[in-house]
Amino acid sequence: MHICSFDFISDFQTLIIKLLTEVKSSVADLKAQVNLNTQLFQSMHSGQPDDYTLPEDVVLPVGTKDQLDALEEQLTHDLGLQGHLVSNTAYITVNKFQKVGGQQNIMRHLLTNKLAQGLNWTGHGEKIYFRDLQIRVKLQKAVRRNPATKKDTDEEIQREISHFLRGVGNREGGRKERQLIMAAKAV
Repeated sequence: MHICSFDFISDFQTLIIKLLTEVKSSVADLKAQVNLNTQLFQSMHSGQPDDYTLPEDVVLPVGTKDQLDALEEQLTHDLGLQGHLVSNTAYITVNKFQKVGGQQNIMRHLLTNKLAQGLNWTGHGEKIYFRDLQIRVKLQKAVRRNPATKKDTDEEIQREISHFLRGVGNREGGRKERQLIMAAKAV
């Protein structure tokens, strides 16, 4: 007589199998993260450390329309700046496990909330067309340079950017401020 039969698995054994499966999955995730970190580290230290430093006259995040216009002008004519901007933004807190919102983190690095409120993808409502900006082209290149997001399609990138621009009014206390105004009007 066997103590443990293959025909009968106790609740304890089922729990142990489930936990081992979860541990195996977690180890696989950690292994993938280590591989990604190694790729990022190697690409960042491939003999081009200056590529990640922007020129002193370029300040990010861009805070005004005038600053945006100046940056757009520079990006149109300065190929070196284009490369620096792509390299500088390519590895900003975007990783496989936080992929959703990765482009939004890059957007926060590029634009202040105040400026972003005056932008949308199509320029609807007298806002600035983000899709036509050079900074958008460089953002897409940066997303594609990051190993975690390099396979993102144009549509996925556009969706993330549009989502960021739509929600900009809710950030930095915007939602709470609107709620207070509505409450004051109701009184």
